[in-house]
Amino acid sequence: VRELQEAQRLNPAVGHDALGILYAHMGLEEPAVRETQRAIEIDPTSEIAQSRFREIYDLLYRPDKAIEVRALYPNPAGTPSYIRKSYLWKGMFSEARREVDELLAQNPQDSVGLSAKALIFALQGDLGAARKAIPVMDEDSRNSRAYHHSTYNIACIYAVLGDAANTVKWLKETVDTGMPNYILFARDPHLDKIRKDPAFAQFMAELKPRFEKYQQDFR
Repeated sequence: VRELQEAQRLNPAVGHDALGILYAHMGLEEPAVRETQRAIEIDPTSEIAQSRFREIYDLLYRPDKAIEVRALYPNPAGTPSYIRKSYLWKGMFSEARREVDELLAQNPQDSVGLSAKALIFALQGDLGAARKAIPVMDEDSRNSRAYHHSTYNIACIYAVLGDAANTVKWLKETVDTGMPNYILFARDPHLDKIRKDPAFAQFMAELKPRFEKYQQDFR
C-alpha cells in the first residue's frame, strides 16, 4: 500500500485499481471504493479496473451492490468469472454453480473453484458432500495468489458445519496469507453459526486492533 501511495505521489494517474483491491482485502471500505472508482474514471475501458470494481463489493459484504456492478461491467466473453460470494449470500446457487463449473472446466484443480463447490454443498444442506469436497491445500495451492480466497471458503464451510475450531484455523490462514478482512468476517452470515464460540470471539478481538490501525494509517 505504501509503495502504491508513493507511486501516486509521483504520478497521480497510476495504481488506483491495485490500491483499491488491497484496501478491500483489508476491509477498508471507503478507500477501496474511492480508489477503484478513480481507476474507472481514468480509463473506463480498462478490463482490470472493471474486474477490481466487480470484486471489491464481495470483499466488503455488499451483495446487492456487487450484483449491480456486475451487470454494469460484465465479464468479457469466454472469461471464467471469479466466484462471487454475493450469489451465495443471495441464495443464487444456480448462478454460483455456473461460475464454479466454468472455472473448473478450465482448471479442474483450481482450489478456489473446488472450495466454492464444497461451500455450495454445505449451504444447500448436503453436509456430507461438503466435507468430502473440501480441497486439500497443497504447495501448489499455497503458491496461488488467490490462496486466501480458497482458505476463506474453507473457513466458511466449517462454520456452516458448526466446527468453530477449524473455522478459526482457516480464518487465521486467510489473514496470514493476504486477507486480514475484519469487516468481511464481521458481516458474512456464513460465519453466523459459530459467532458466539469463544475461539471465534477471541480471534476477532485479536484482529480488531490491527483493523483499527489500518483505519488510522490508510484513509
